[in-house]
Amino acid sequence: MLKNKSKIIILFISILVIACSKNSNPKLEEVNSIIKSGNLNHEFYLETAILIIPNAGCEGCITNSENFVMTNIDRTNQLDIIFTAVSSIKGLKLKLGRDLVERENVFVDTDNIFYSSTLASIYPSIVYLKDKKAVQIEEVSPYNEQALDTLAIRLKDLR
Repeated sequence: MLKNKSKIIILFISILVIACSKNSNPKLEEVNSIIKSGNLNHEFYLETAILIIPNAGCEGCITNSENFVMTNIDRTNQLDIIFTAVSSIKGLKLKLGRDLVERENVFVDTDNIFYSSTLASIYPSIVYLKDKKAVQIEEVSPYNEQALDTLAIRLKDLR
């Protein structure tokens, strides 16, 4: 009788450990699903990071992210940039420059694939990649002001 209780306890603890060790992040799962689907009309580099910038939300966060893009755009083989929830491509080109918006590492998400109910945010997001798979996601927000600095350091370390 005691052996059976021990086996049941060990089984219960094993199930609990397995269930708790699976740190599921719906945003990461969504990004990986989008990448894997291949349904985008765009070829991503998928090397170091993807910066997803929404059209509206935290104005300061979005402006800082756009300025970051303009400063770091030449790291084309390490950084993919996605502008999502864009109301006007023409307006985006006027704001950031046609050359920037039409670069091969920039994707204007006119179908709002990266603005799904799971991914929608008022803050820009940085998706870090490893082996062409999303492994970490951070928001550029007043609560995470160093996010763009961290990205810049990661990009600089790769040069």
